Amino acid sequence: MASAHSQLQTYESVPEGFYPYTVQPGDTWDSMTLSADAAQLARRVNRMNVEPKPGYEILLPQSSVAWRYVPVPLAIPSRGRHLVVYLDRQYFGAYEDGELVRWGPVSTGTNGRTPTGFFQAKWKSRYHRSSLYNNARMYFAVQFKGNYFTHEYKVLPGYPASKGCVRMFWDDAEWKFGWLQTGDLISVVRSPAQLF
Repeated sequence: MASAHSQLQTYESVPEGFYPYTVQPGDTWDSMTLSADAAQLARRVNRMNVEPKPGYEILLPQSSVAWRYVPVPLAIPSRGRHLVVYLDRQYFGAYEDGELVRWGPVSTGTNGRTPTGFFQAKWKSRYHRSSLYNNARMYFAVQFKGNYFTHEYKVLPGYPASKGCVRMFWDDAEWKFGWLQTGDLISVVRSPAQLF
């Protein structure tokens, strides 16, 4: 599926339960979907918490099958709590003893700025502010390496757009903040193949 924006994810095939749609002027998530729940699913699958621009090609749910779509592995070889960020897909997966318990969209660093590797949650701050970028808001921040954090951010545009942190939707970041404990695993991988 081609995209009007070169950085938006392209799909080799449209997932079952969805259809491709080219955004028209005046379209909003609510006007393009049949319910608030469908609009939320569309935001998550397209990794955007902002309104899409005209010309963008996005995926919209068309049947109940869409609710079964999971863009990350259902299981990985792991013990305990493990947050995995998949750079190729721009999604995270949260795993307990290797089983997926939650997934959601992310926006990682432009030009490969988000470090890859296997890390641990170093410390957490519910209302953190950036010491590097003009006191920028980084709510529900969990540090995984140096000045790199997973945190909530008001703009996820559907592609990598940060200075290196892993941006998340508010509800995902808040959930992750309560779920992850200091010392838990946080992995940033280019693709799922790096986990197996």
